[in-house]
Amino acid sequence: LHGFVTAGALNVTGDSVLHGFVTAGALNITGDSILNGFVTAGALNVTGDSILNGFVTAGALNITGDSILHGFVTAGALNITGDSILHGFVTTGALNVTGDTVLHGFVTAGALNITGDSILHGFVTTGALNVTGDSVLHGFVTTGALNVTGDTVLHGFVTTGALNVTGDS
Repeated sequence: LHGFVTAGALNVTGDSVLHGFVTAGALNITGDSILNGFVTAGALNVTGDSILNGFVTAGALNITGDSILHGFVTAGALNITGDSILHGFVTTGALNVTGDTVLHGFVTAGALNITGDSILHGFVTTGALNVTGDSVLHGFVTTGALNVTGDTVLHGFVTTGALNVTGDS
């Protein structure tokens, strides 16, 4: 699907490629997907492997499946279950990721909760940073506590809260 506007929710079942669209409601996708350059006024719910690039959503972003996300803004929480690569984004809610993760260049207004092996670089979070799994964290600022469980490499960071590390570091 390419270049369209819909006044309600957009529900897609099956593998899909969507580009350049606006939906006034939630975007619900079940199946592997590639989405590029879009705006949705509601939540974005994706079940399946996905590549998402250059988008804005006014609600939460919920992904179940392996994903690559780049250049986006979401007004709600970002919830991902699956292995993921995320780059260049802003979310006004918490960032919750379960799975192996690479995160780079982002801002989140809530807590950052990662469960799985991870590489995090160049980010700001206004809540606590909670990482469970082996991790490399570099060049970041958090205004809350930094809680890490697992083997960890930490470099070049600022936290205004407590630093709690369990595991080799």
